[in-house]
Amino acid sequence: MLKMREVASSTEEFLEGKAFIRVMPEVNKTVRPSSVRKVIFCSGQVYYDLVAERERLEKNDIAILRLEQLAPFPFFSLV
Repeated sequence: MLKMREVASSTEEFLEGKAFIRVMPEVNKTVRPSSVRKVIFCSGQVYYDLVAERERLEKNDIAILRLEQLAPFPFFSLV
């Protein structure tokens, strides 16, 4: 994953005033919130594998959210 362009952070993300994001939202513009039928929570490499499979199957009704903090579980970030 170290060489994946999608994983790299921009320098702006390290500036003052920025914070750690516990739950990364869906960034796919083809998945409209009104059409979401299923939400998948995952972390790490699994996220990129699921996104690739979703694109291969052309599924636009599944949102995939990345959990960057598993413990303690970020319950309040999901509300």
